[in-house]
Amino acid sequence: MASVKGNVLGNYRGRLGNLAARIVKGKTVLAARPSSFSISQAPPAVQARSRFAVTVALIGYILNHADLFLIWDNFKSPGKRLRNTVFQHNYHLCDYARPTIENILTPNGFAFPVQSAVLNAGALNLSIDALNTVTTFLPEEVNLTFSCLVVFYNPVDPEDEHYSIINLTNDETGFDFNTAYTGTINLDNAQQAVAAKYQNSIVLISAASKNSNGDIIQYSSTYSEEA
Repeated sequence: MASVKGNVLGNYRGRLGNLAARIVKGKTVLAARPSSFSISQAPPAVQARSRFAVTVALIGYILNHADLFLIWDNFKSPGKRLRNTVFQHNYHLCDYARPTIENILTPNGFAFPVQSAVLNAGALNLSIDALNTVTTFLPEEVNLTFSCLVVFYNPVDPEDEHYSIINLTNDETGFDFNTAYTGTINLDNAQQAVAAKYQNSIVLISAASKNSNGDIIQYSSTYSEEA
């Protein structure tokens, strides 16, 4: 293994011939790969690689939500990479074939008293108990944003992808934290087309309270429902 000084390769990551490079504490570290290497095809190794790929895909969808990105970015320890933090909290919860009902959108958070999150052809229907029954809200907390992922699986056509994920979000301005909430998050035409290809789904949803400037004050844990 060698450490490159100066700016010969810059912040290089990846493979260069028989060398593999990564950044460690701001330095480019090179390591020689074996001249002959065969990837294990043993079932545990294959499943581990599949679970890794599923988790990486899930992370991409999670961090595509602006609120979830900020929540995880504030949660991660100093010096830790954002994606690594989300990965560590979700890898062991993923199945090798797809994300599961156990996966999380947010680390910790207040209890989310969702009574139901039912996905119909064109919308996600939500029924939630009053949020002030699970936590205390300040006067500055006036809005609420829902962040949601829906994982579709069990395709009607076996030739389609094993699973697909869509992002949903909904902003509720002037939210009443003292009363029960019933509402819907609509799917657009493209999302409805994806939903029509699958027989089962997993809803993962969380919520974040905000002040009038759009700053997140607090957020919920993840509620999940499978159908």
